[in-house]
Amino acid sequence: MGKLNSNQIERLAVDAVKTESNRPYSGLVADIKEGDKGVSFDGDITVFIDHTEKVEAFLGKVQVQIKGKEVSRLSGNTRTFPLSLKHIKNYYKQSGVLFFVVELNLDNSGNMNSKIFYKQLLPQELSNIIRLYDQKKKQGSKSIELRAMEESDLRTICVRFLNEQQKQPLNLVERDRSNSIPYQEYELRSLTFNPDNHSTSNVYEHDFFLYGKDETYNILVPLQLGRIQKIGAQNQEILTVSGDTYQFNVKTTEDEECITRNFEDTLILTHKRGTKKLTFNLTNFKSLTLQLKTLKFMKSILLSLEVPWDGEKRGFVNGSDIEEYVKNIDERYKLMLDVQKVFIDLNIPEDTLIEQREQNEDIFDQLKYLVDFYLYNKIEKLNLPNRHASTFFNYKIGNKMVVLYYCHTKKKKIVNLFAKEVFNEIFSTTVITNNITKESAPHSPYVLLDLESLAYSLNINFDIVKESFNHFDPFFIELASEVTNRFYLNCIRAFDLTNKVDYLDVAEFVLKKYHESATYKPKSLEEAIVTINEMQIRERKTNKLSESDLALLIDLKFQFDFINYTSLHFSVNVLLKNKQEANYSYKKLEKNVQDSFREYPIYYLYDQLLKEND
Repeated sequence: MGKLNSNQIERLAVDAVKTESNRPYSGLVADIKEGDKGVSFDGDITVFIDHTEKVEAFLGKVQVQIKGKEVSRLSGNTRTFPLSLKHIKNYYKQSGVLFFVVELNLDNSGNMNSKIFYKQLLPQELSNIIRLYDQKKKQGSKSIELRAMEESDLRTICVRFLNEQQKQPLNLVERDRSNSIPYQEYELRSLTFNPDNHSTSNVYEHDFFLYGKDETYNILVPLQLGRIQKIGAQNQEILTVSGDTYQFNVKTTEDEECITRNFEDTLILTHKRGTKKLTFNLTNFKSLTLQLKTLKFMKSILLSLEVPWDGEKRGFVNGSDIEEYVKNIDERYKLMLDVQKVFIDLNIPEDTLIEQREQNEDIFDQLKYLVDFYLYNKIEKLNLPNRHASTFFNYKIGNKMVVLYYCHTKKKKIVNLFAKEVFNEIFSTTVITNNITKESAPHSPYVLLDLESLAYSLNINFDIVKESFNHFDPFFIELASEVTNRFYLNCIRAFDLTNKVDYLDVAEFVLKKYHESATYKPKSLEEAIVTINEMQIRERKTNKLSESDLALLIDLKFQFDFINYTSLHFSVNVLLKNKQEANYSYKKLEKNVQDSFREYPIYYLYDQLLKEND
C-alpha cells in the first residue's frame, strides 16, 4: 500500500484527538480546525468542571498543537519530536501549549492504527529551552520527549495542565534569577508521575517542576524543571543478620540502576537492581568501635548471603571470590582486636574519631605498624635518632597521634609515655639546663611536648601531667619559669584547637603554683602576667568575666603605664573587650613583637574581638 498524503495525516491526527475529547462524560470540548490553522496553534480544548458543559462549569481553555506522523511501527511508552525556536517562543508568550504527536500505522489489511503522544509544555520549561537557545544560537530546534496518552486520559492531562499553568505566571518565571534567595521549603510537582499506575511509577522517567515556597505571599515560585537522578535518605537502621542485631546510621542513595547504602562512612553496599549481585567497599576507619561492628556485620552478610532491606530478606548469589573476601575480613578483624589491646593500654576510648589526613597515608597501615612495635616489639623499621638513648616520640594515626616512650634498657621497648611507671622513671632524670649559664632545674618531662603533640595526642593523661608539677617549684628560677610559661600557654592554645576543657584545667593548675612559689611577688609584673593568663582561661571557660575580674584588669592599666608596658595594655584591653583600645595598643607594638603575639593565645581572643559585629 502507498503512503498517506499530508492532508490525510493531518485530518486523521486531529480526529484522533477529537475522539478522545468526545468520550462520554469527559467534560471536554475540542475546537480544533483542519487546514487553515492559527500561528503555532491548531485550536484549543475547553475544560469544564463536570460533563454538563454549562457556562458556570467552565474551568479553562488549553491551547493545543497537533502533529501527525505516519510510522511503520507504533512507538512504546515515549517518543521524541523536534520543535523549532519560533514556535517555542510563541508557546511561551501564550503561557504554554498542550502538544500532541499522533502516530498513524496502516497495516497490510488496510486497517488504520493510531497512538497519541502528548507533552504539556508550560512556561518554566519553555523558558529553560529559550535560554538554552540563546547560548547555542546556531541550534535551530529542540527535541522534546512525549509520553503515550494511553497511560493516562485526556481529561486528566488537560486539568493538570491548567492547574500547573496557574502556578507559573510569566512574571514569576521571568524574575531575575541572580537575585533569587534560598527558601525554607521546596515542593516538587510532576504532571505525569503517578506511583499508583505501574506504567508511570518509575520516578526517574518523569519531569518534575521545582517550586520555592514563599511564606510572605503564600505562593509557589517556579524555579526549575528537571528529572530526579538520585534519591537520598538518612536513617538510624536496626538490621538483623544471622541472629545478630546491628544499629547503623545509614545513608541510602537510589537511582535507576542501583541502591547504595553507606554505613557511617565505613562500609558501602551496592545492590544493582534486577540482579542478585551485591558489591561492597570497606572505606574509612572512622573509629575502632565502628570497625569491629562493621567487619562482623559484613562477614555475616557474606556467609549468609542475606541482608534485610526494609524488613525483607533478599538472597544474593555466591561469588567465586567470597572465600577470599571473608579471609581478608578475618585478617582485618584480627588487626582491630590487636588495636583494641593497644587502645586499652594507652587509655584511648574505642569510639574516638580518627580521620584520614593524607591521601597517601593509609590509617590501617599505620595501625598495623603501631601494633607491630607496641604489642610485638618489632622495632626494626622504627625511625629513632639514637637506639642507645631512651626518648619519647610522636606516632601519627590519621589526623591524630599518640606520644610514646622508647626505653632502650627494657625488654618491652615501646611503652605509653603517660603510664605511671614510666613517669616515675623519667621524672627523676628530667632536668632543664641553660647551655650558656649552665644553670639547671628539675622540671616536668611533659613540658618538652610541642603544641601539636599536646593538641592531637590521643593518649594524654591530664592527671599525670598535673601530678608531674607537684614535685618542684615550676616558678622557682627564671629558667624554670620561662619553660613553665611556654607550657601553660601551649595548653591554652591546645584548647583553642580542640575545644577540650582539660587543657584549660591543666593550665589553671600550673598557674596556681605561682601563688605558692617562693618567688611570688604581689603587685609585680610577673603577678600581673599570671593574672592576665588566669583571666583568659576564665574567659574561655565562661565567655564572661565577673565584675571583680574586670575591676582587677582596670587596676592593672593604672598600675602599669602604657608607654613602658604596651604589651600588657594590649592584653588587658582584649580581655576588657575594648576593641578600639586593643587595636590601638597592638599597632603601637614593634613589628617583631606583633609577630610574636600571633603565637600567644591572647591573640586568638583579639582576633575574635575584631570579628565581632563585622
